[in-house]
Amino acid sequence: MKCLITVAGCLALCLPALAAGPEWLALYGSAAEFQQGRERGISDNELELHYDGECAGGMTVNQYPLTWAVRVTPSQAYTLVAVRYYQWDEPFPVTEVRVYDAGSTSVPGALVRSQSFTPSDTGWNRADLDSVFPVIANRDFWVSVHMDRYPPTPCIGRDAGPIVTSRNYVYVPGYGWNKLESISGWANMCCRAVVETGTGVEEVIVPGKPGRGFTLEPTLARDRATLRYSLPKAGPVSVTILDVAGRTVLRQSSIGNLGSSMALDLRGLSAGVYLVRLDADGYSQGQKLVVER
Repeated sequence: MKCLITVAGCLALCLPALAAGPEWLALYGSAAEFQQGRERGISDNELELHYDGECAGGMTVNQYPLTWAVRVTPSQAYTLVAVRYYQWDEPFPVTEVRVYDAGSTSVPGALVRSQSFTPSDTGWNRADLDSVFPVIANRDFWVSVHMDRYPPTPCIGRDAGPIVTSRNYVYVPGYGWNKLESISGWANMCCRAVVETGTGVEEVIVPGKPGRGFTLEPTLARDRATLRYSLPKAGPVSVTILDVAGRTVLRQSSIGNLGSSMALDLRGLSAGVYLVRLDADGYSQGQKLVVER
């Protein structure tokens, strides 16, 4: 039995019995032209990565706790510094912002960031991450807001549609992760990733110095990899491997020649994505490394 609820312009359907399937989300508004992912500059060194257009209403479900999430695929490497989302109504139910690593197109991967957050007002709210997260070009990550109570409708903002498929998700215990388009959703939720430009895996951190560079072979490795580099003069070389949380998991140092190499022992690393960073004579460069088991 479905019941229709409308609160402050936020339209929802009551959750049916589990056997009926999760056909329990609805919205209101009109179609829009937005179809593709966007990058919107918000400062000299920040971008918003998002799939929604202008916020035009709200959406909710009639159960809690629930997690709203957007799967983002960046075109290049960045550093994720904040999550922005649109709080449609009062009172304010958001209790956490969460970041997940890549999973599939249906379910996120590991939870890599989680912190408490309460919006200050209706409209756009920004939650700056206590610990930034490096994102990798063409590798998914998920940004989300988690609501742990039903006051009575935890209403997140949404645009006027049409929905960009396989980008908008909601998680409810007992139902798991659901794509919005599979539960009658036809608009994109207003939830965005804020990233810093000029940083991230696969980017030169201090560019423009001739005679410097390195290659990593292979970039998909199991036990060992070899780093080959060139320098304008001999001197100390430091190689650091960092995990996706920015923690140092391996560090090696040597005195490098103009052209040299360094063997990296990866047997102590778990499967996952890492950043290999070379530092020498005021120069720093990073490259992605994927360890498989």
